[in-house]
This record gives sequence, structure tokens and C-alpha cells, in this order.
Amino acid sequence: MDNSNNDDLKDKIISLLAQYPFTYSLFQNFGNFYFRKSDRSFLFWLQFFTQQLENAYQRKKPVVWTNIFTPSELLYALDVIPIYPEMISASVASIGLANYFIEKAESNFYLPDLCSFYRVASGMYLRDCLPKPDLVISTSLLCDGSVRFFQNVSRYYHCDYFLIDPSY
Repeated sequence: MDNSNNDDLKDKIISLLAQYPFTYSLFQNFGNFYFRKSDRSFLFWLQFFTQQLENAYQRKKPVVWTNIFTPSELLYALDVIPIYPEMISASVASIGLANYFIEKAESNFYLPDLCSFYRVASGMYLRDCLPKPDLVISTSLLCDGSVRFFQNVSRYYHCDYFLIDPSY
């Protein structure tokens, strides 16, 4: 089997696992065991994070991709499921899978000057490993790369994009 067939098989397995609700229960149980000596607040966050991903894949509510600087109160008031690609990227990196997704992003013309958070997230959506957004909202705060990243996401998934652009 050549390398491209191996990558295709990996892509299919990862995509199926990402979309299968049992994966999140398994990940949550593994996380609770693996991080058992962590603060209770981290374990609470891990449980919430995995539940949000599971709900997003089950399409229980509209899914909105957003950056971590978007006011979460706005999203919860809209009764949507927020997905934070930066947080997912950091989680993926913590279990050693970041390079797999970075290679996919870079082979699709995402340059190494883009921060690793967004290269990992780009590789993940290009490999169909994230729940499809119904809407994309981001802010221009702090990170210049986020605006372009979220514009690309909205084009890729053919959904609306809204930018919150507060003054400095």
C-alpha cells in the first residue's frame, strides 16, 4: 500500500471516529482517567468540551464556528453550539496528532507563517474531522490570522460569515 492510500484510509477512519457519538464518551472516559490528577475545573471543561462536540455532530442545534475572542454570551443567547477551532487544535496537539493535520493544510497551500492553531484546524476541516458549521462568526481581536481563516471556512462550507470588528 502506498502512502496516499494510507493517508486516505487514515482520513476515513479519523472522519468516521470524529462523527461517531460514542467516540466522545470514550474520549471523555479516557480523559477523566488520563487527567485524573488534574484540577476539577479542567475535568469539568473536558466534559463540557466533548459534550459540545458530540451535540454538534448530532446537530441538536445550529453549529457556529467562532474564535475564542467572540463573546460566548452572544452565542449562548442565540441558542447555538459554538465550536472553537483553536481549542480543538490545542487538544489535538496535546495527544500528538497536530503534524498529521498540519501536513494536510500545508499540502493545500496553507503557508507555515499561518499560526499552528489555524494550520491544525485547516487540516482538520480539509480532512472532514470537524462538525460542519451553519454559520461562522469571529472577531478581529488579537489575531490577524483568524479573520482570513474564518473567511476561508465560510467559503469552504458555503455558509455566512460575520465579523465583529471592535476598535482598538
